[in-house]
Amino acid sequence: MFEEHREAEAPGPRPPLGEEGAAEPAGIPEPHPETAAVIARVQRRLLSAPSLSAEEAQNRCTGGTPPRELIRLEDPVRGIRYPAFQFTLGPGGPPIPVVRQVNQLLLAHIDPWGAADWWLSGNAWLGGPPVSFLGVLPDETLTGVARALAEGD
Repeated sequence: MFEEHREAEAPGPRPPLGEEGAAEPAGIPEPHPETAAVIARVQRRLLSAPSLSAEEAQNRCTGGTPPRELIRLEDPVRGIRYPAFQFTLGPGGPPIPVVRQVNQLLLAHIDPWGAADWWLSGNAWLGGPPVSFLGVLPDETLTGVARALAEGD
C-alpha cells in the first residue's frame, strides 16, 4: 500500500521551460512587472549593439563552435547573436583574447546579459564603457577591473 501511495504522489513529466504550462525552475520567482520591464529595456539596448549571427561567429572561430566564454545572446527576432566587439576587426577576425579572459571572469557562459552589460555600459573605474578601452588601455587593466568586480573588491 505504501508503494501505491508513493506512485500516486510522483509528479508526471513536466513540459520544458518556455512551453505552455511549463513551471518556473524551483526557487526562481517571477520578477516584479517593473523589474521585468527594466530587464526587457536593457536586453533591447544590448541587442541593438552590432552583433554577429551564430554562423558568422562560427566562421570567425575557424568553423568550430564559438568558445563558451564568448557572450551569446538570444534575440527573439534574429536568433542567436554574438556581440561584434568580441572579435578582431576586419573580415574573419577571430575572438579577441582579452575579451575571452574578461568574459571568463564575468562568467559570461552563465550570465551573458550581465557580461554584455558590463562591456557596453558606463564603468566608474574606467570612466566609460569598457568596450571603448579595448586596444586603448593595457589588457591587464581591463582584466583587473573585471577581476575586482568578480571578487567583490
